[in-house]
Amino acid sequence: MIPARGSVVHIDLNPIVGHEQGGMRPAIVVSPGELANAQRYPIVVVVPLTSKTGLSELYPVVQPYTRGLNKPSTVLVDQIRAIDKQRIRSVVAPLPALEMRRVDEALRKALGL
Repeated sequence: MIPARGSVVHIDLNPIVGHEQGGMRPAIVVSPGELANAQRYPIVVVVPLTSKTGLSELYPVVQPYTRGLNKPSTVLVDQIRAIDKQRIRSVVAPLPALEMRRVDEALRKALGL
């Protein structure tokens, strides 16, 4: 099963190359689940999170929420990745709608859309 868009998932990004974000970490699913289910391969587009805050205005910080993140987390919009669903270790509660809108706006800026 492919997690829905806006779901927070715990993923394993190892191995990495160069300056890619790596390790076990939370990430936000930004691709629609129905798109991934219609593809030949189970690929999901995610944006990793980090607990480091105060990076710059490009990187929104999402706040903790019930059954979800337990501390403020920065969305690394410059580290967007397509991953195989095998990298997903667990699925957490979806981001609140307001937080997801902030993530979408940051992605539009980062990708020039």
